[in-house]
Order: sequence, then C-alpha cells, then structure tokens
Amino acid sequence: MELNRVLDERMPPLGWLLATDFKQLTVVHGTAVEWIKDRLVEGVWSEPFERSHPELSMNLFGSCVHFEATELLISASVAPSEPLFFYHQDGCCLASNSQVLLLAAMGDRLKAGYGGYEALNWLRTRGLESVITPIPLQSGVIHRFIHHSLRLSAQGYEIVKRPTPPPFNNYGSYQHYLQRSLNGCLENGCSSHRQHPLELLTTQSQGYDSTAINALVDRKFRIKAYTCRDSKPIGEVYRPGSKSAGPSDDGSAIAAQLGIECEGIERDEFTQHLRLEPYLNAAVHNNEDRNLLPIFARVRSHSLLLTGMMGELWYTHQGLLASHFAEDADNQLKRGDLGGFGVNELRLWCTVTHLPVPHIGAVQRESIHRIAETEEMAPWRLNTDYDRPIARRIAEEAGVGRESFGQKKMGAVVIMPTPELPLDADRRRLYLRDLARRGLLHPLQRPLIGLAQRYNNWLQWKNPNRYFSNRQRYPLAYYLSRALEKLSGHKFRFRPLFTRLNSELYRFSCNELADRYDWLAERIDLKSASTAVAQTPNEHSHQHQPCSEHL
Repeated sequence: MELNRVLDERMPPLGWLLATDFKQLTVVHGTAVEWIKDRLVEGVWSEPFERSHPELSMNLFGSCVHFEATELLISASVAPSEPLFFYHQDGCCLASNSQVLLLAAMGDRLKAGYGGYEALNWLRTRGLESVITPIPLQSGVIHRFIHHSLRLSAQGYEIVKRPTPPPFNNYGSYQHYLQRSLNGCLENGCSSHRQHPLELLTTQSQGYDSTAINALVDRKFRIKAYTCRDSKPIGEVYRPGSKSAGPSDDGSAIAAQLGIECEGIERDEFTQHLRLEPYLNAAVHNNEDRNLLPIFARVRSHSLLLTGMMGELWYTHQGLLASHFAEDADNQLKRGDLGGFGVNELRLWCTVTHLPVPHIGAVQRESIHRIAETEEMAPWRLNTDYDRPIARRIAEEAGVGRESFGQKKMGAVVIMPTPELPLDADRRRLYLRDLARRGLLHPLQRPLIGLAQRYNNWLQWKNPNRYFSNRQRYPLAYYLSRALEKLSGHKFRFRPLFTRLNSELYRFSCNELADRYDWLAERIDLKSASTAVAQTPNEHSHQHQPCSEHL
C-alpha cells in the first residue's frame, strides 16, 4: 500500500482517521500522535516505548495501527471503555479512534428517534461478550470494536486476540504483575524516545482504588494527584444552581502519606467547563463522568491519567453480593455501570491517555477474586460489605494507615436527571429546538420536562414499585395493584417518562461535533478510500517527508 501521512492541526491532538482501498492509504492525525517505524500509536503499554510492538502488549492503553504490506492491524485499549470504530464494505475501509471523526468522514450521522442507542451503549458494560458491535446510522452502519486487535484486508476483517497473563496463584504473583505492569506503562509514557513525553496525573480519594493505585507507583516518578473534596450524596441527582456536598472524600492526607503532590477540586467545578460538555455527551448517554471535567480542563500538555475504574474486581464475595456485582465477576471484563466509559471522546481533544489501572490483569478476574478470599488475605479483610483486602494490603504495606481509607463507600460521579438536557443554556435551546423540529418533543411538552425529571428521579431512587410486589410487607399496595391489573388487563407499575429521549442528547452531541469536521468527508472518496488531503495541503495540514511510503 502507498501510505500518505497527514498531520492536520484541526484534528483532535490524539485523534486519527485512516481511509484505504488497500492500494492507497491515507492517515490523517493530530499533533500528539506518535509514529514508530510502520506503526501509529497514541497511548502507553507496559514494555519500553522504543520496542515498537504495542499491538503485542498485554497492557496497551490507547490505540495502535500497524501498517503491513497489504493489510492493517488496528489495536484497541485493553479497557473496553476506549473503543475503536470502523467501516468496511466493498474493499473500502475507514477506521478511527473517534466515533465523531468516523461519522464526519463518512458524511453520515446517528439517527434521530432511533431507540436502540441506549441499549448499544449499555452493551459496552458486557465487555468481551460483545467485541464487535454494529451501530446503525442514517444511511449505513459502522462497527465498534474493543480490547483485541483487528486485522483488516480487502477481503474483510478478523479478530486477533490479545495475549493474556496466566491466572494468578496468590497475592504475591498478582501484586508483582500489577505493579511491574503499571510502572512499565509509566516508564513508557515518560520515555525520552517519545516526541511528546507524558505528564503523569492521578486521582486520590478516601476509597480503596485510588489509594492502592497510587501506592503501587514507583516513587521515582513525579506524579500529581487531584482530589474531589466532597463525595456524591446518596441518591443525589444534579440540579443546576443546587449546592452538592456529601461526606468529605478529600484524599490529600493520603497523598501526603504517599509523598504525592495533591490539588483539591470542588465537586461542582465541572459547571465552569461547559465548553467541554459536548465531548462527554457524545461518548455515552447519561454520562456520569463530569467529575473528571476539571482535571481534563487543567491539562496543558499530553498527559497520562490513572483512575480506579473497575476497582470492584478487588471486592470479597460478600462485597460483590452487597454491591450487586457478583454476576459480572468473570473474566469477560464486565461492568455493572457506565462509570468511566464517558471520556473516550473528551480525552482525544484534551490530549489525555486514560489508564484505568484495575484493568491490568483483569482478564484473570476470577483468580483475583479467589485470592481475596484466601487465608493469607485474612489480616486485610474487614468482613464488611465494603471490603477490598487486596487493595487494602497494597496500600497498608506502602505505609498508608488503616483508618485513613476504605472505611465507607462514597461516590464521585455526577448523575444527571432524565431526560437529560445540556447544562449550557445556548446548547440547551438548540437541543430542544432540534427535538421539536424532528417531532420528538411537542411544544406543549417542553414545560413538563422539569416535572418529568423530578418524577423519574423519585422513581429511580425511591423505587415505589417495590410496594406492589411484596404481599407480606405491603399487603394493601399489593392487593390494590392486583385489582388494577384485573380491571385494566395490564400490570400496574410506575413507569419513567420521556424514555424515548434517553439517548437523544448522545445522538445530538455526536452529530453536532461531527458537523465541525465535515471537511473530512469532502476529502475522502469512499469508492477508492483515497483522500485529497495529501494532494491539496492547506494551512492546517502538513505532509510528512517523504509524502509517500511503500509498505
């Protein structure tokens, strides 16, 4: 294939898009993407950076494209929260690490009124049960791809499975692998062989996950932590103008014990960065990751952010049952919610590589849970519903006091009321106008949205339907519901309102951002998958020399 590499400053710094007919290949990418020989990479992996085989790593966080003579190998992050997207038809292929960029390049958009996007987003929590997922558009279909590598050729595509570590036999084997791999990723990110060495960032709360993660970091690395001073009150749904403050979750004292610089963040500070809101809403419906916005807004150079997403794999069996995660406790990288899935578009624009540390070795989750129940871990088990002995042992053996962390389950996510509306007033008006124009919201229904949000919140957190299913505790409600069922012929339950709008803000935000990149569609001919970007450079694009390479 003849390769044209085009750096375009209008692209998100970590974004890339490729188009090929497997004779000619054009890659358009942002300023922070790295090239290593015949590989494009944005991210880190646990082996040295100069050993250019990220696609073979068990711990790639970010993405990689390996250009071969007649084929392509695209590799996704081991974390399912960071997918890749591709289109393949009639010998033509487009692929990107951004759904927004792929939509823009194809000149296609998500479908208004399509009720399936919510279910497709929830499918992301099923991990390796759904490695490739079709996503319908207005005119065509693209595919979402996670975790493994994908070999693309003119004939089609096939999954190339990522290598995995063997099951862990005891705490020592798991802790050694986890710490060695994490610090290998940090070494990779800080490598002097990079054009853009990464700044190291992390989070710190009073919980288990961030404390254990930061305890694993080799002290030779200079890393900065951010802590949210207050946690999310139980059952709280954010309302504009309201002051949100739960129990203190300030982790600065723990960071001090670990010798890590720490900066505090106010819980509601995300409201000061609403210019970034569309990137969150374009990642997943009802995005809960607004608590991370202040961190992303502070980034001034390419950074690596450590988070504790998927820390539930350190639970005991009692903790899994109490948190309703027991049915997901297998080796398929399943999650119980979409927390942490909402930054895969935002990070490309803010130049952040996301490393959710518990995913290191998580494909052996079953063995990790067995270790938590072994006799050797008894001194670090609290035998409570909030009990993660592996994380506790890691932190305590690093010098963190037992009473300093992991005493009470707290949350940092920001839960928005449904149906969700943009917080920015101008964008909210545009969104409501879009719904009305498409016949999804009648003008007379618009004043009712606030009431519907309050009702849906009450329904979610108070769960009044429980009264209708327990004859022993609530006999009056039980028999009343049975009587109503006989009269109406339908099961009586309180039901949420405006559910048809659940994924419309996600659709609107994806399409809004794709419109900003419609210049990609103008330069890509889907019949030959070649682009004019390399042939007609402008003030934003820079061809690499030589401009063509034969692979």
